[in-house]
Amino acid sequence: MEIEHQIDIAVPPAELYPRIATSAGQLEWIGGLVSAAPTEGSADALPEVGTRFRQRLERGPIHIDLEGRVTVAQAPIRFGFEAEGRDVTFTVQVELVAAGSGTRMRQKTVVGLGNFALKLMSGKIRSELDQKQTEDLARLKQLAEA
Repeated sequence: MEIEHQIDIAVPPAELYPRIATSAGQLEWIGGLVSAAPTEGSADALPEVGTRFRQRLERGPIHIDLEGRVTVAQAPIRFGFEAEGRDVTFTVQVELVAAGSGTRMRQKTVVGLGNFALKLMSGKIRSELDQKQTEDLARLKQLAEA
């Protein structure tokens, strides 16, 4: 399943990019992300293509431990990664385009469900993920513009 979002944020791409790309930045605005760190190096450092990381997402009683790697790191305009956990994979691509004095952010998330029961619930999962990402991007906008 694919989910796409776009939002305008009143800061330039170079200011927004670290919040998108670093583990420390992601922890500020991604709801339910309770831990995130590269397997080597600092959580504040801008990652390079190939950087490996671990994340833990929690939503209510459900948690997902993810291991991933950065697939795109073109500061300050593009960032992407692939991650996988038990019965789920994520591919995320973010593009930051200068829009006046701010940034238009486009995010595309592709989710793969590996469990038959999860596939049966894909409509509900898509709806929940779409709502979560809308909330996350609103939080990012609020933090970045503060």
